[in-house]
Amino acid sequence: MKKILIVLILNFVGGFSAFSQMQKGAWMLNGELGLSRIRNLTKSNDPGFQTMKSNPVTSFILNPGIGYFVSDKTVFGVQGLLGNTWKKDDSDVSNSPNSYNVFSFGGGVFLRNYVPSGEKTAFFWELESDYSRRNYVWRYKNPSSKEVSGRDKCISAGMNLGLQYLISNRIGVHVSTPILQYTSRLKGYSKDFEGFPEDYFSIQFLKSFNLGASIFL
Repeated sequence: MKKILIVLILNFVGGFSAFSQMQKGAWMLNGELGLSRIRNLTKSNDPGFQTMKSNPVTSFILNPGIGYFVSDKTVFGVQGLLGNTWKKDDSDVSNSPNSYNVFSFGGGVFLRNYVPSGEKTAFFWELESDYSRRNYVWRYKNPSSKEVSGRDKCISAGMNLGLQYLISNRIGVHVSTPILQYTSRLKGYSKDFEGFPEDYFSIQFLKSFNLGASIFL
């Protein structure tokens, strides 16, 4: 038992030594890339119908950012947001879009706290909030070929958990997953139309992952 306790203490102390560049007054350059590809399954209780699998919805999001360590192991920063989501559907259902494309852009702030767990690894939790706009295009084939475009405004806030690994004294790579997210969206607004408000809260744990890298200055 004493040996296990000594090993844990040494790992903890070693973690603080390895992450000594995360001291108050230091800067961090950060970048994250999120990718997802989702299919929905539609099941029927009628034995004559098989399970239907929808065409995939593909999306990516890029978050470049810069942060300042307001205290040891705690960094506050600003980040940009750039993303795109698209889907294609070959069905001929009337008044149903055959494809759509959504382009998102914006920015926000984040607060991240590192908890060293070893010589080169550290867990972190993160709070973030973003403001973004989305431009989207829906394309229809039936009943006639047409395009419908629109815009959304979105404010979101959430919490993430992650794990970082230092590949050198100044460079780290990490993986993170959203835990909780709140979104307030104004759909379909324009100069002459206020749009439709939409608010929702969701649990996102392990539903998607972001890969990132950090440079400590």
